[in-house]
Amino acid sequence: MYTLMSNKQYYDALNTTGKIANTEGINSMYTYSTFNTEPLNVKQKFYMCFLTSLYTIVLYKLVNTLLGVVKPDVYKVYPEEPPNDTDVEDTLHLIQKNDSRLMEVNLNNIQDIPIPTLKAIFEAMERNTHVLSLSIAGTRSNDPVAHAIAEMLQSNTTLQSLNIESNFITAQGMMAIIKALKENSTLTEIKIDNQRQILGDSVEMEIASMLENNPSIIKIGYHFTQQGPRARAALAITRNNDILRQQRVR
Repeated sequence: MYTLMSNKQYYDALNTTGKIANTEGINSMYTYSTFNTEPLNVKQKFYMCFLTSLYTIVLYKLVNTLLGVVKPDVYKVYPEEPPNDTDVEDTLHLIQKNDSRLMEVNLNNIQDIPIPTLKAIFEAMERNTHVLSLSIAGTRSNDPVAHAIAEMLQSNTTLQSLNIESNFITAQGMMAIIKALKENSTLTEIKIDNQRQILGDSVEMEIASMLENNPSIIKIGYHFTQQGPRARAALAITRNNDILRQQRVR
């Protein structure tokens, strides 16, 4: 057990060599020393510079790790698409005639097509046997057009690619299209992304279910917002592509 020392005992414990004797209350020896004021030699200076540089590098990396290095994104500038000069009325007439020369219909970004005309195009597509690709992205198509598309998908046996991106189709209209795709065995690619309203969880679940039950579709253009439907859709698309690959090998 340690005891306090009086001033006299403390000074008596000091000897002439500058050391504290191991007396009562003190269990170790303490040596007094002075700082070394001699100049550093070349090797010591080099070592100190090395330690300083190493410390600076470590500190710099630590700050970058904690704060992150913010760099601006570099965006590529793409030229604007030329205006679509397709004659809509002439195209409708060719579809209605089932003209064998018309195999691709591109009405993208023609925003002044009347809704009745868009509906008439898909009504004519129900009986068309030559058009393989049809695209109406950015045409302000709405739910009445979506229901016409759904009716067409249940009857058409030729169309392989359908693009209805960037329109005004709501969850109700898209649900009709997705359900119709379950009965279609010829369409291989469909693009439905970027509608004016968010389609919602129920539509995404229906899309995943449709892909699982329709082995014909090998490409779908849609960014899922839910992890579950996204994972199911990815597995279904992979499976559908594997089925197509096996059929080609045979």
